[in-house]
Amino acid sequence: MKVLAVDTSSNIAGVAISIDNNITSSQSINNKKTHSQTIMPMIDEALKNSNMQIEDVDLFVYTNGPGSFTGLRIGSSIVKAFAHALNKPVVQVSTLEALAYNIAFSDALIVPIMDARRNQVYTAGYKRINGKIELCIDEDAMDIKILLDIIDKKNETAVFLGDGVSVYQDYIKANYERHMFAPANLRMQNPASVLQCGLEKYYNSQAVTYKDVSLRYLRKPQAEREYDEREKIK
Repeated sequence: MKVLAVDTSSNIAGVAISIDNNITSSQSINNKKTHSQTIMPMIDEALKNSNMQIEDVDLFVYTNGPGSFTGLRIGSSIVKAFAHALNKPVVQVSTLEALAYNIAFSDALIVPIMDARRNQVYTAGYKRINGKIELCIDEDAMDIKILLDIIDKKNETAVFLGDGVSVYQDYIKANYERHMFAPANLRMQNPASVLQCGLEKYYNSQAVTYKDVSLRYLRKPQAEREYDEREKIK
C-alpha cells in the first residue's frame, strides 16, 4: 500500500510517503512561507523521491485539527481534491494524537500542547496501553492552569510536547513537579507520525471518502470570537 500524508496544522508544513509500511520520504519545512506556497512542491518532491506518481497513491492521510485555521483548510482542500479526482480513501488524524505518536514508546502520560494564545492551549492526554496510544484526557482548548489541574488529579509523570512547550515551559516547571519535556527532535509535528497514526486508523476501518473530509477547530475562529464579544457589549 502506498500512503501519502499531509500536515499543515501549524507553522510546520509536512509531507510523508510510505510504501508497504516503509517510510520512503518524510520532510518538514518551518519558515515564513505560507503553506499555499510550500505544500504542493513538497508533495511533488516526495513523490519523486519515492519513484511514484500521484495516481499511485492508495490512501491519503491529513491532520484535521486543531491548529491554524488557514493551514488546516489548505491541507484538507488538497487532500480532498486528490481523493476526489482519484477516487481513493482518506483518513483524518487529530493533530494532537499525531503529536503523541512522536513518543508512542513512552509509558508516561503524553500531553501535547499547541499554543492557542490568550494563555490557552489545544491539548489532550494519551497513554500507551497494550502497545497502543489511547486517549485519556479529551481534546479541548483550555487555560494552561486548568490543564495542569486536570493532570495533577491523575498523579503521574507527564511528558509535554508541541509548540506550546516553548511558550509555557517555565510555567509548567513552576506549577507541576512531575513534568518532562520531549527533546527538540521529537517535540514538533512530524508527518511520519501523522502517516503512522493514519495507517493504523485505516486498518481499524476508520477511512472515509472525500465527501466526509472535515476540520475540527475546537474553538471558534478569532473573527467569530471578536464578533461575539462585540455583541455581548451591545
